[in-house]
Amino acid sequence: MRSRFFVMLTAVFVTSALGSTAQAAFSTTLAGDFSSTNIGTWTYGYQTTLGTGFTLFDEYGTGTGTGGNYEFWRVAGGNPYLGIYHDLSGMTNLINGTESLPAGGVVQHPGPAAEYSVSRFTASTAGVYSFSVLFTGQDVAQPATTDVHVYVNNMQDSSGLINGTTTSQSFNNTISLAAGGTIDFAVGYGSNGNYFFDSTGVSASVSVVTPEPASMTMMGIGLASLAGYGVRRRNRTQTTA
Repeated sequence: MRSRFFVMLTAVFVTSALGSTAQAAFSTTLAGDFSSTNIGTWTYGYQTTLGTGFTLFDEYGTGTGTGGNYEFWRVAGGNPYLGIYHDLSGMTNLINGTESLPAGGVVQHPGPAAEYSVSRFTASTAGVYSFSVLFTGQDVAQPATTDVHVYVNNMQDSSGLINGTTTSQSFNNTISLAAGGTIDFAVGYGSNGNYFFDSTGVSASVSVVTPEPASMTMMGIGLASLAGYGVRRRNRTQTTA
């Protein structure tokens, strides 16, 4: 009987551990998972006021820069600079005259009417998530002057300024998200009040660091069941004695 108890105990912990490992294994990056469909884990758009009114870009396209091909999301028929650009060439890629796309990387550019260029991560399951982001000035003609932000569920988590081609801002945090919760990585046109030469690199990653609550609940139920089994077995033993 004792061996049966330990087999059951092992099964509970193995099942819970496998569920936790599956969750912990989830990781995504803005550049690595850049998509030609504006739905799913990563979506691309803009806001006129941070924390509200997220509008999806409605034009996907590709182009060729000095280093090779790139892809982008922007407003169809709108200003060609407001958008999000992803290098496909694997080398530093100059596009739109002055925007320097890092090899395999992403650049976001704000709009002329103070629009923020926003890359949004959406959680598919509840859990504790970790994010990390590096914002860098990426314009080769003049120093980028942008304001950069991370918003979690439409509330500001982090912010800073980029003032120069080689300046950067980095942020990271660990947060709880429900299914459908969001993390926004946003670039605005900064303290000088215009969008000229404001190309800003965004290197962002998000990963799950703990299992979703359902996994923890499963473990709790299993342990409670085992505890009940132990009590029943002890009572049977005492009755027999």
